[in-house]
Amino acid sequence: MRGEVKVNSQRNQSGVAMIIALFALLLLSVVGLGMMYSTNMETSINGNYRDKQEAFYAALAGLQEARDRIQPSWGDIPAPTALPSTSFQNVIYILSDASTVKPWDPTKKYFDTELCQEKVMGLSGTSGVPCTTIASGSTWYKTYDHSLGGIWNLPNPLDLKWVRITVKGNNMTPVPVNGDNTVADQACWNGANQMSTPSTYTTGCRPKAGVTAIFVTSSGGGYSSSGPAIVITGDGTGATATAVMQPETTGYVASITLTTGGSAYTIAPTVTITGDGTGATATAVLSSTGTVTTTPGAVTSVTMTTGGAYAGPPSPPPTVNFSGGGGTGASAVAVLSSSGTVVTDGYVTAVTVNNGGSGYTSPPTVNFSGGGGSASGAAATAVLGTSGKVVSLNVSSLGTQCYSQASDVVVSFSPGSGSGATAVGVLEPTRSCIYSASVTAAPNCNNKLSSANGYSPPDQKSSVTFNDVGNKSAYGTLHVSTADDKSPSSFLVNYPGHDATGYSASTFSSTLTIYVSPGTTTAWPIHSSQQDCNNIQVTATTGYRLQSITVTDGGSGYTSTPTVNITGGTGDSSGGSTYPTATATLGFPVSSVTVTSGGNHYTSAPTVSFTGGGGGCGVCTSATATASVVTTSTWVYPVDHVTVTAGGSGYTSPPSVSFGSTSGSGAAAMANISGTTATTYPVDHVDVNTGGSGYTSALTTVSFSGGGGMNAAATATIGQQLTGGYSVNTITVNTAGSGYTYDPTITICGTNNAGMFGCPIGSGPGSGATAVSQINGGVKYGKVYLVTALAQTKTGGRSMLQMEVSTPVMGFGFGGALTLDGPNPVIDAMPNSLNFTIKGADKNLCNDIADPDHPAIDGYDDPNASPPTHSVEDIISSLPRPDHYTGSGGTPSVQNGYASLGESMGTPAGLESLINTIYNKTGANHYGNNPSSIALGDCPTHNTSDASCHTIIDYVEGDLTLNGNATGYGTLVVTGTLTMSGNFTWYGLVLVIGDGHMEFNGGGNGQIIGQLIDAKIWDSYTTKTKLSSLGSPTFKWNGGGVNAVQFDHCWSTKLMDAFNWTPPPTTKPLKVLSFRILPY
Repeated sequence: MRGEVKVNSQRNQSGVAMIIALFALLLLSVVGLGMMYSTNMETSINGNYRDKQEAFYAALAGLQEARDRIQPSWGDIPAPTALPSTSFQNVIYILSDASTVKPWDPTKKYFDTELCQEKVMGLSGTSGVPCTTIASGSTWYKTYDHSLGGIWNLPNPLDLKWVRITVKGNNMTPVPVNGDNTVADQACWNGANQMSTPSTYTTGCRPKAGVTAIFVTSSGGGYSSSGPAIVITGDGTGATATAVMQPETTGYVASITLTTGGSAYTIAPTVTITGDGTGATATAVLSSTGTVTTTPGAVTSVTMTTGGAYAGPPSPPPTVNFSGGGGTGASAVAVLSSSGTVVTDGYVTAVTVNNGGSGYTSPPTVNFSGGGGSASGAAATAVLGTSGKVVSLNVSSLGTQCYSQASDVVVSFSPGSGSGATAVGVLEPTRSCIYSASVTAAPNCNNKLSSANGYSPPDQKSSVTFNDVGNKSAYGTLHVSTADDKSPSSFLVNYPGHDATGYSASTFSSTLTIYVSPGTTTAWPIHSSQQDCNNIQVTATTGYRLQSITVTDGGSGYTSTPTVNITGGTGDSSGGSTYPTATATLGFPVSSVTVTSGGNHYTSAPTVSFTGGGGGCGVCTSATATASVVTTSTWVYPVDHVTVTAGGSGYTSPPSVSFGSTSGSGAAAMANISGTTATTYPVDHVDVNTGGSGYTSALTTVSFSGGGGMNAAATATIGQQLTGGYSVNTITVNTAGSGYTYDPTITICGTNNAGMFGCPIGSGPGSGATAVSQINGGVKYGKVYLVTALAQTKTGGRSMLQMEVSTPVMGFGFGGALTLDGPNPVIDAMPNSLNFTIKGADKNLCNDIADPDHPAIDGYDDPNASPPTHSVEDIISSLPRPDHYTGSGGTPSVQNGYASLGESMGTPAGLESLINTIYNKTGANHYGNNPSSIALGDCPTHNTSDASCHTIIDYVEGDLTLNGNATGYGTLVVTGTLTMSGNFTWYGLVLVIGDGHMEFNGGGNGQIIGQLIDAKIWDSYTTKTKLSSLGSPTFKWNGGGVNAVQFDHCWSTKLMDAFNWTPPPTTKPLKVLSFRILPY
């Protein structure tokens, strides 16, 4: 029993262990499965998250692409100009692939599920619920397709599907711009906030204004030179304009250019001109160079042109030879005439020199002339003798000596084995040097020229020149008496100098001074407070410089060149003077003539002559000689005719005919062949006979027919000629008018609209001209665009994003009553006067709708500046009475105008464009620096709307000072420093733009009513070098009195309406105003 119990106990324990093991295995399996599930779930979550990220960033990339592509300066997509409409393509879609992505189609995968939320085109939606409907048709949208190419067509495109661009309306987003969900006007950006289009503004965030420009869209035609009437129809009044005409032209065929000449024409083809014009005719002219086509043949006959002369029997006749022509096998025999002639023939055997002449520097050329009949060919060479004469002198230096007459020049010849050569000097025609100088016994020199006074040797002074006359190039030595060391005794010229003007008189008197170098002198040494010898007078006699040397007798017997010696004249080598130098040239006679060729056909002795060889000088003579000839007489016969014995074959052109003989020469003949030749030509050019009229180049064609050829082609060049009628070139706005909220309709009156649209009955002649207008004036707020993008990955990850972007504020920014337009202005403490004020409240002297309050003072702090600027702080710290500066934004009313001024008023380029527009306005007065007065205008009621108000435009290029008790009315621009003082008052715009420097000297009651802007845009008004960004303006006010500055829109923004200012377009990316993730 005990044993059995033990066995059962062991079995029970084994069962429990089995259960525990199974449970553990089951637990491990569950844990494993859980871990696998967890891993798969995490992988799925990570995958979904990454898909969402990819879609998000793809959509974000699409927003940025759209922002870049509608940038006004360099974008490639024109931004929409108005709110979405079913009638106009004001919705732009950028598509990844238009073949699959169609956001306007509710049945497609990537349908636009958000557009209905924007309350446009009659659509409405429930917030948070995707749209299921959309506007019908295709008139309301325009597409740009990535897949069509360009930089946006990526090889591995993003998951972006589409981007939508629209103009934003007031109520198109969940939160209305002005808080009123029922207002659908366009949203605008004022530089700081979005706003619904103001009541004084119109579509495009542009102000209501006058007509500033009219653009011709079609010029029409047939008008008279005086031009048609222009009718302007809109919601404003007062705009008038005048048409500027241009003469009408019509197209005519001015020339025809051949593109292909064709080939095979035997006569000129007929030219036909077709197109949209009539009356043009032209003539084709064939080339002078053609293509020759030849049929080969045989020699049929020979025609004699010259019989020549040949010996008769027993000598045989000449042989006949054929060459060239492309063929072979032709032969013929020559037959001499039975009638002969006696021919006398001779040649030159010798030449005898009769007179060798003289003066030849090289052997002359031997010439033969005459000799009878056809004599020619004699030639010979001359041989010179070895004993000659001097024929010329080559002067290598004229020297510096001075001569009183030609005989002073002494020329001599030494060695050379000859004798008798003589030559004379030729002097310059004008006196120019000092030949001699004489002194007078009195007065004596002031002091002694003694050793004690530093003169060595004593009693003389070298290097003395003439103080009163000439260029001080001559000098000499003054000698004084040894008895007293100071009585002048003589003057020796050491260097005669040269001055064709100063030394031109035959004699002159002068005192003496000390020579240093040509033209440079110094004073005499001073003893006893006097110069030693500057007091005496000398009399100079002038002379001539050498001009040339002429040989008068060449002498004889010279076998070698003699040396030439030239002496005489005044001047010595110790003083630097030099004698002339020259070399001699020898000439020789002809001693003999050697015959090198006897020539032929001489029947008498020819005449012999000599040319060249250097003969013909003043002391030269010509050589003469006689020729001797030998003659013989014989009978000769010409070739009478040629008999062809064989014609040969293959000749495409007549072969050359030659005659071979040892007993004569001179026969010549031409061969005749049986082959034929034809020549065809291409067209060389086309001459226009009549140009016709009404042609345009695109529709005009030129064709050729006939003439036996083919393939000629040409193009016509269309010129323009007057028709007698006129078309509208431009339209000039005479009066801008006011109150226009949209560009008014322009009607150009003619026969097509006479009596209609305000045109007079009987308008004409002419018709067809059209034009559009443009209104302008005041600040142009930024346009706000809604940019929406959808991206979806292949696995379904989806993201829709929306961004609001804006163009900058452009045009004339409102600013404060005083606007210091630039960072960190240079500003002194403002006046502490009890009565001094600057007010931003609109004075509104024209009784118009007043502007909301402006700041009293606008500073300029760019929030992106590095380092940061502190303009507003600097201005506030300079105000001793902050409560005197009232306007918007509390007291003191000093605000940062960076945003409201916009890009046009916040850059040197924009402000320069503004003042250039004012400068170029018709009627503007232009002044230079510091004008004594300027035009002031007149406005007794101070109301710009009154007919009695005559405002002016003054533009001062430089500084201006205004003082006294006067008052100006209008627009004043000062590019330098404006200084105002006393009681001077100005109604209007005061623009100190350029150097940006303004100074007030207070104490009176002067005021500025309108607006004052101070801006530095140049380094200086004199150079006008434009700064890269606005500089620091300078504004100083000393004293206060009852001076004041107050804003008045009538005298600021309304004055700007007169200027057609188009600021430079922005080059910056559009400003991002907001960004949101959409749930659709």
